[in-house]
Amino acid sequence: MHYGGKTAIFSPQQSAQLTNEPLLNFLLWVSRAVHVFGLLLWVGGLLYQEAVFLQTNDRAKNEVFSGFLTSGVRLSTLVGIACVGLTGIILMTSSPRFTGFQINDNWSLFLALKEIIFVGMLLLSLSYASMVRYLAKPASNGGYDQRAQSYRHRIHLFRRLCIVLGFAAVLLSSGMRFGE
Repeated sequence: MHYGGKTAIFSPQQSAQLTNEPLLNFLLWVSRAVHVFGLLLWVGGLLYQEAVFLQTNDRAKNEVFSGFLTSGVRLSTLVGIACVGLTGIILMTSSPRFTGFQINDNWSLFLALKEIIFVGMLLLSLSYASMVRYLAKPASNGGYDQRAQSYRHRIHLFRRLCIVLGFAAVLLSSGMRFGE
């Protein structure tokens, strides 16, 4: 459908009808809450691992490290995919400003950047998870492994990059909200 030179999923009248329905408004509110909660778990979990857990664990050289980190990676990846991804799609497609994947204004530009950031964070998290699984396995040569050393360095780098990208997505969300 074309409205004012833009292609939209819903007409302005349909969008107005949809936003007047209390049940739909409640579901969108729940989606937004789950979206924010998922982001808090994902990026907050990475911040906790970086700032608290790994710092104390490096000093203690605790064997719990691999189990905790493996389960933390799985949780953050699941939360990122399920909560943030699915609710993001719901929120994006339910917005009357969503015109497919065309960049018409600042809102759609910020949305496209957020989508790119989400895919980047997802790919980093999946790569991060595979490296953690490798590190959780016992070393066959007495503990030193060149690949493991490289993976430990990359894990810290990927985690920090995901944290920065998460904050960038939050800033873009603010721009989308205030740019209305």
